[in-house]
Amino acid sequence: MLSGDLETLVPVKQFDEMGKLIYAIDLMKIRVKSKMKKILTEINDRQLAEETMQALHLKLTRWVAELDMRTHEITLLNQMGKMLMSSKTIEEFNVVTLRYAEQLFPDGNGAVYMYNKSGKFMEAVCSWGKEPIEHSFVPEECWGLQRGRLYATDMLENSNILCGHIKARDADRSMLRSICVPMTARAETLGVFHVRYEQKSGPNSAFSAQRKFAMEQLAGTVAEYITLSFSNLKLRDSLNQLSMHDSLTGLFNRRYMSDSFNREIYRSKRHNISFGVIMIDVDMLKKFNDGYGHDMGDMVLVKISRIINNSIRLEDIACRYGGDEFLIIIPGTDADGTYKCAERILQEAGKLHIKNKGVLINDGIMVSIGMSIFPVNGSTVEQLIKTADNAMYKAKSSGRNCMILSRETTAAQDSLQ
Repeated sequence: MLSGDLETLVPVKQFDEMGKLIYAIDLMKIRVKSKMKKILTEINDRQLAEETMQALHLKLTRWVAELDMRTHEITLLNQMGKMLMSSKTIEEFNVVTLRYAEQLFPDGNGAVYMYNKSGKFMEAVCSWGKEPIEHSFVPEECWGLQRGRLYATDMLENSNILCGHIKARDADRSMLRSICVPMTARAETLGVFHVRYEQKSGPNSAFSAQRKFAMEQLAGTVAEYITLSFSNLKLRDSLNQLSMHDSLTGLFNRRYMSDSFNREIYRSKRHNISFGVIMIDVDMLKKFNDGYGHDMGDMVLVKISRIINNSIRLEDIACRYGGDEFLIIIPGTDADGTYKCAERILQEAGKLHIKNKGVLINDGIMVSIGMSIFPVNGSTVEQLIKTADNAMYKAKSSGRNCMILSRETTAAQDSLQ
């Protein structure tokens, strides 16, 4: 028993005092053995419980980490949505997208692609990550655009097939994973949101699979935020353009003209400089409309507006004043500069040819032009328009197809002289 043998029992031949002692010792062996088994069972149960607790602790720690990550991502998404909706220009929109994409996908590379002006290529408007990324590609090279829905290489049905626009080296392609999300709003595809990253964890890991799915969901949500905000920005820009431009000619309208006039008067007074105003009237347009129809009359107005646009500088402001009249504000110029601009318009208008179904019908289309200069001919919007308008009517009464610079002076200018 002292050597640790609890299995062997001593046979009792006589139940005398020694026999009773042996019997007591054997009984004690049996009880000690039973007790030890119970203790060992408790130890095993406790070890199993501890191992289970450790596993649960690890799993809980992982869940907490995932939850913290999801909470962080949700916070960033909310901030991103607010910033994107507050963006007033495409430049601001791109800066916001880049900053938040870097935080939401810190371990990957990516880009936001939009259609270029030709509509034939996808161009990166912003990109992030440590590795260089393709600047442009044709839409046919993206599986996401081809299929019209999110495409991830880790999806079982995709068999890790990379999009054609990913130009990674052959040695890197086996470890590369990517997500492409088409950005579609109002049945119009605006672009694609692209993320790529290297496969670091084991492909059969449950946590890895869960993380991949979470990244796909995150990429899809980010793409939705970008798509909605960009679509709203485009719509807002279109409405803004409509509010500032004449629908027929594309020139600025009277509302924008009024704002520009006040701004230019303030700037000219502050810097003690002059600016010119040109008023243009299309002669005999009513007769042309009566003879050939209003569609042909509209064509004349469109062609005259193109002549005006081609004859002025980028900083000049050309507006459709109303009907067959146009007005041009020429910042930072004097009478000589204004006169030369009006002369270019008059000469080009004289070369105007109107055809209907291939037949020349140019029936005496001419323009009359009047000019005024700030502050010589007026120091307010009303005075400058009136003096330019008066000069234009003098041009009409002088036989049309000519231009006259106003000689009128305002009371304010007279007092300065």
